[in-house]
Amino acid sequence: MEKNIRNIAIIAHVDHGKTTLVDALLRQSEDFAIKQETKGLIMDSNELERERGITIFSKNASIKYKDFKINIVDTPGHADFGGEVERIMSMVQGVLLLVDAKDGPMPQTKFVLKKALEAGHRVIVVINKIDLQEARPDWVLNRTFDLFVELGATSSQAEFPVLYASALEGKAGFDPNLATMENVQPLFDTIIKEIPGPPITSNPTQMLVVNTSYDNYKGPIAVGFLAAGTLQKNQQVMRIKTDGTNVPSRITAVMTFDGLNRIEVDEVEAGDIVDAAVLRAERLERELLNDVALRVESVEDLDSSFTVSGRGEFHLAILVEKMRREGYEFQVGKPEVIFKEENGKTLEPFEDIYIECPEQYSGTVIEKVGSRKGEMLDMKVDRGIVFLHFLVSTRGLIGYRSEFLTDTKGEGIFNTLFHGYKPSLGDIKPRNHGSLIAYETGTSNTYGLLNAQERGQLFVGPGVSVYKGMIVGKNAKPQDLEVNICKTKQLSNMRSKGEGVSEHFDTPLSLSLEECIEYLGDDELLEVTPKSLRLRKVVLSALDRKRSTIHK
Repeated sequence: MEKNIRNIAIIAHVDHGKTTLVDALLRQSEDFAIKQETKGLIMDSNELERERGITIFSKNASIKYKDFKINIVDTPGHADFGGEVERIMSMVQGVLLLVDAKDGPMPQTKFVLKKALEAGHRVIVVINKIDLQEARPDWVLNRTFDLFVELGATSSQAEFPVLYASALEGKAGFDPNLATMENVQPLFDTIIKEIPGPPITSNPTQMLVVNTSYDNYKGPIAVGFLAAGTLQKNQQVMRIKTDGTNVPSRITAVMTFDGLNRIEVDEVEAGDIVDAAVLRAERLERELLNDVALRVESVEDLDSSFTVSGRGEFHLAILVEKMRREGYEFQVGKPEVIFKEENGKTLEPFEDIYIECPEQYSGTVIEKVGSRKGEMLDMKVDRGIVFLHFLVSTRGLIGYRSEFLTDTKGEGIFNTLFHGYKPSLGDIKPRNHGSLIAYETGTSNTYGLLNAQERGQLFVGPGVSVYKGMIVGKNAKPQDLEVNICKTKQLSNMRSKGEGVSEHFDTPLSLSLEECIEYLGDDELLEVTPKSLRLRKVVLSALDRKRSTIHK
């Protein structure tokens, strides 16, 4: 059965204009309420996404064009959220591959495109940002074709249709000449022509759930592709769990998308992407409903403690920030990689890291990555820019991202791609600094801070409430050191001319959430509250810390 529905996903590297292109499609679609007067990116609706300028959470949108309904899924571009992308490949029948007209296909595109090709999807290549002066569309097209061949594309997949676009201006065409373009209608027509309609069978109702969300009023919501039959409100269904057990359930609401809006309907036919509210007896943790790539396990012998497993540091940091903004207060320990045992050998995850930096910083970068037992696989120099490719254990990369930005004066580009599990490298060089720890509870004082700043980089300024065992700075030496930043100057009735004139207090370093997580040592915690982030020792008392060290 042929239906006038097209289900497509958009995949691209971070900052290649994916969300901007979806916005252009939405604004130029039929019967869409949000038009040109709307400012900002429509699809970046989450507060965190607007702040960081990237897509984090996959979202659905529906576009009406002529007699067709086009369901578009805007997917994350960051590697830590690759789990979101993998799941939606099972509910779409085609893909838009968006590449930058200057940079071409990037490492993080590789993994997602491979999954799309393995699923047998037809791929439409859109070369974006042709309005840039540095644009080189012919070179990008050749690089894209080479990537298809490298990833094992079939002959039909390698003969992909190509369009050129300026998503920012809302224009697309078959020729890389911006002057001949008027709108994005050529892209609409190509989607209708090249992407097949959804496969529909005559089986009873079947819905493949690829994601879940939570609504405060409707409860758990299953998101997925309706492969057969129809779905109706109050319909009795059988929910099949991952372990194969069947659980009788009832559909309490059926929803589809109209533009960006999720609208409730009485019935949905096969071939569409559906949101179904399902009645359940048990209550699951809300975050697990929102993010199926997350795993949460209770820690034995510790009340209210959990081990949270995710895709990477950035993935976990987003979870921490979401909970913080919802008013939660909690503590976070040092992130650890997940080891595996195979044939009596311990395996650990490795990542390919791709680095671009000015040539004058390359020596420092190579030295730092080498000290973390990274293996250089490739090095190229082009017009003063060094392109480096390393294979590094994920464990060795923890804490390096912020150090890399410092070493390259903010001019370096750092991308990672999961490589796989390899034999463990054993001990990796420990961090080369210690912590400055508050000696007593009180309020920080300029006099005490002036003495402490000679020991390293401070994290707090004057007038800040601190407590005993709180980390207030980074020691220049590998050992931890207690400092009394609450110490005040003893007053007397005597003074000397010019006393204190030469003293200068340096501006304290303000750490972001990601930097705080990267800083953590094995015996340190991050306190997270809605108003502040504080680093501390697990054991606050210096005497107790010494005793625990002796016992070890």
